Amino acid sequence: MDLLVGSIHAYNIQLLRLILESGDYSANAHDVSMYLGLAKEIGARDDYIEKVGIKRVETVLVLKFGSAGIYAPDDLKLLVLQLIGELSEDCYCAQWMNHIEYELWALLEGETNELTRALWERRGDLTAVQELKQLSELTQSWAMWDDDAVDPHPVSLEKWRSLYQSYLSENGDA
Repeated sequence: MDLLVGSIHAYNIQLLRLILESGDYSANAHDVSMYLGLAKEIGARDDYIEKVGIKRVETVLVLKFGSAGIYAPDDLKLLVLQLIGELSEDCYCAQWMNHIEYELWALLEGETNELTRALWERRGDLTAVQELKQLSELTQSWAMWDDDAVDPHPVSLEKWRSLYQSYLSENGDA
């Protein structure tokens, strides 16, 4: 089993990033499909939230190789949502911390307070937060949990930006 497949199976995001960032790494279309398919299969299991890191693995692979016909546009929007949930779980031990979507967006916009930024530097994965931004731009979507919804759901970036500005107007900061 090659090292990249091993890092996917182990949800080892640090190793995966190192492999993909090395100048020596290249993959043919068959390998790309295999890597993306494997990550998607593991990430689709009901217990994915217990596999902290798998959504980051999927995101890094999609950003490196594209969706390669493995991920439909709606799958990628769902990946944005699931990555937000995984980052919430990683930093707060909560599958969807109240207002996590606003906090992460504020981090990306440089609009967060020093305490929140320090928390993410210490407990979170700021590289994954930047990858979330790239995935969000790729899909032109974000995710949110509103009071009328049972679960978080994808929203367009255009709608999200408007909702975020309204949130800031009402709350002062994220």
